[in-house]
Formats: sequence, structure tokens, C-alpha cells
Amino acid sequence: MQQQVTICAKRELEKASSLLNEILRESERNVVLLNGQLGAGKTAFVKHFILNKNENVEADSPTFSIVNDYNVNNEIIHHFDLYRLKSIDEIEDFGFWDYIDSGNLCFIEWPDKIADLLPQNQVITVDIALTLEQCREFTFYY
Repeated sequence: MQQQVTICAKRELEKASSLLNEILRESERNVVLLNGQLGAGKTAFVKHFILNKNENVEADSPTFSIVNDYNVNNEIIHHFDLYRLKSIDEIEDFGFWDYIDSGNLCFIEWPDKIADLLPQNQVITVDIALTLEQCREFTFYY
């Protein structure tokens, strides 16, 4: 299945966040793969999603830590950034599969190195593309 939403201002991230919440509820999936070029808004989307669930929880980019964990209303959310991953073997070093198997919501930026290894019945793929009008087009596949 595929759904799409276009936003042209940061304040409109609510549209994409609401759509993801709906898909998560309906599909019972827990792994969200975020694709898009540098600056497309992958981290901004995750930050907004988490802030929307609990305004007291501030998310950061996990670029250097690889994974950040957030306790959001007694729900654990994991946020990965695999941009700096040099080889697939590195994911074993920090227990990546334990995170995926936990059933907790997992956001994964730059998932291209591991996407084919993930259980597809758990995955929602989000492609974020910049349009000529400087809008962002979010396409959700699940």
C-alpha cells in the first residue's frame, strides 16, 4: 500500500506525523525506514513525531551515537542514523537486532545498507523528496 502527503512549511509536519500514526495503528508495524537526501527532513520529521507525542521529550540527531532512545509516555522509541555505518557487521556491535525484535518503534535514517535484511512485515518505508517549490513530498509504503 502507498500513501502520500506534501508539506510546504515546517508547521505542516503534523500532516505527515498524523499519517504515520494512522499507518502504525492500522498496520501494527514498528520499523520506519527514512529515505531522502541530506537536508530532506528525516531528522526533523522524527523530532516532530516525538515532540507531538510528548512535548517534554526533545529528540536529537543520532548521527554520532548511531542510536538514541526516547521514553515517550512509557513507550520506548529508538532512532537510528546509519549514515556513518561502514559495514553491515557494525550493526552487530551495538545489538541492532535486539532493538528491532523488541517490538518498540524504530526510526532508521539511511537504511539502505540493512533494508533488505529487515522483516518486511514490520517495515514502513518513508521516502522524503524535495519538490521544485521547496516543499517536501512524503511517500509512505507498507
